[in-house]
Amino acid sequence: MKYLRIEGPNSISLVVGADPLPGPHDVIVQSRFVGLCRTDLEILRGELEPGWVTYPCVPGHEWSGVIAQIGVEVRGLSIGDPVVCEGRVPCNQCARCFEGATNLCTEYDQLGFTRHGGTAELVRVPDFLVHRLPRNANLCAAVLIEPASSIVRGLERANLRFGESVGIIGIGTLGACGILVTKLRS
Repeated sequence: MKYLRIEGPNSISLVVGADPLPGPHDVIVQSRFVGLCRTDLEILRGELEPGWVTYPCVPGHEWSGVIAQIGVEVRGLSIGDPVVCEGRVPCNQCARCFEGATNLCTEYDQLGFTRHGGTAELVRVPDFLVHRLPRNANLCAAVLIEPASSIVRGLERANLRFGESVGIIGIGTLGACGILVTKLRS
């Protein structure tokens, strides 16, 4: 398998390594498309706070692919399914996870930061983070599901009422998704 790896700040290489093997509850996803965002540039430049990234790092937290292998205990997913995967890997054991706030899990672990992300040809992902897409899904467009879902969650938490205004600062990927999602919700 080949993958793009950030060795450390301002050092990047293309690596050939062993294919990952699935654990009983893992899915191996063949990455098809990866969205590289500002955060990936910050990882490359070494600009994130220590603890957020483990170098060497295989980036790619906004990505899509097709299931290549499944673990023996995986149910509801099949080889060939088009998918997207959540990036944050919660422990499902801490108080925050039990509350449903897995984004605040006390054990930080994330695809593209501390685990191989979508710039690897094959990515091992816990099955509960894998979301099947329709067979005819546009996998290129699907890389925007991760940032768009962040916007949707924020709007749900804001509990906006009809007629209220939304301010969006910046027109990067999140800002553009914010404009489109907010317009769809109005």
